[in-house]
Amino acid sequence: MEIIEQEKQTERVILVSIDTGAFDIHSSLDELTELTDTAGGEVVGELVQKRESPDKATALGAGRLEELRQICEAQEVDLVIFDGELTATQHRNLEDALPCRVIDRTTLILDIFAGRARSAEGRLQVELAQLQYFNGVINYLDVLDAQRKYFDAQIGLSNAVRDEHLAMVDLYKALGGGWGVERE
Repeated sequence: MEIIEQEKQTERVILVSIDTGAFDIHSSLDELTELTDTAGGEVVGELVQKRESPDKATALGAGRLEELRQICEAQEVDLVIFDGELTATQHRNLEDALPCRVIDRTTLILDIFAGRARSAEGRLQVELAQLQYFNGVINYLDVLDAQRKYFDAQIGLSNAVRDEHLAMVDLYKALGGGWGVERE
């Protein structure tokens, strides 16, 4: 029996950066391009948006996000890499909005280390670093879940108060519009 080795297909990548003016965007994107090359990706484009701060929901504004989606479809992009850390919410929203995978700079670096670790100790160190990084994302999701449960409880309490109020109104009507006290 012959073993057939499949050639790993190069991923087509678009790099995205938010230019807040806090650092040199061009040298940062050059470095991200080198990291992408090291990981085996092919950079087919870059998208930069000048903003005071990243959008809390998607890092990009709605117009730039739509532009990125169209570019990804037109150029058959496999992966979008953001030049900065994404929150769990941003990551989830971007993956929902785009037709390809989305990662950030930290995930790319951890993936490079994971692919190059040879010794058992090296692999364990990389795995620990990945777990610590993703633990922060999971902890953030736990906070969001706790907030959701809190607000669900508040809504439930509001509904219970409303239901009690409606029951009192029904009782009021059943008593003929009064509270058992006859008017003269």
